[in-house]
Amino acid sequence: MNALEPRGGAVTGEVTDLELARTVGVFVTVTRPAVAGARIVSTLVGLTPIPVVNGYLRRDADGRSRWWVLPVGAVTTVAVAWPSALGFIARVLPLQPYLGFANQTIVVVGVAGEHGVDRLPEQIDLVARVLARRHIDARQLLGANPGFEDLVPVRETANRVRGGVRSAIGAVRDTIHTVKSARTALDARPRPAAAFDTLGKLPVIGAISTYLGELATLPVVDSGASDGAKILGLEAVLAGTASSDGAREVDPESEA
Repeated sequence: MNALEPRGGAVTGEVTDLELARTVGVFVTVTRPAVAGARIVSTLVGLTPIPVVNGYLRRDADGRSRWWVLPVGAVTTVAVAWPSALGFIARVLPLQPYLGFANQTIVVVGVAGEHGVDRLPEQIDLVARVLARRHIDARQLLGANPGFEDLVPVRETANRVRGGVRSAIGAVRDTIHTVKSARTALDARPRPAAAFDTLGKLPVIGAISTYLGELATLPVVDSGASDGAKILGLEAVLAGTASSDGAREVDPESEA
């Protein structure tokens, strides 16, 4: 890896599949409205005669996937970079990992939609594959239509806290572990190379460095999301074919 290549690695085994699914699920749920809004804006702009930015509707699925890097990613990355203008103080604030992960999640969810992967569990699976480098089955872990309680078990934790001292201590311990696991998942994403990270600690110029570094990770995310979405689509087709074959095998017996 050279000085300009993004860093990142797979989430460690200390993070359970359920913890990873919940962490990723929160980000996917929060970013889905932003993705829908960006797609509406892109569609409307595509109807105008404005050069460069009106090509969204004329592109194929792969072309629209790249749209989520430029121009969409070029705009959303501004929100990731601005805290770095504060220099070293920005390192004290726990904003950068969350903003960076959210920005990359927007790209993955946007690309997923261009390839027909638009259901929440499958999008959670895809973000986990691309950003956390781990395969999970969100549908099995969270259900077909996961809601807020499935992602953030507030009621379950509250009930444990009221269940006695030992239960309360266990709830607090599990909550702390979940928070640490979430941070581990965030750190596994493709991150700017060390050179950008070092310059990002400087006041003012840090915002420019962080912007360029974060923007450089988005083509990697886009490529992984496109490939992953196609794989998920193929897996869904194969699963449907297998189910159909199984049903056909049962039909003769039922007719007999």
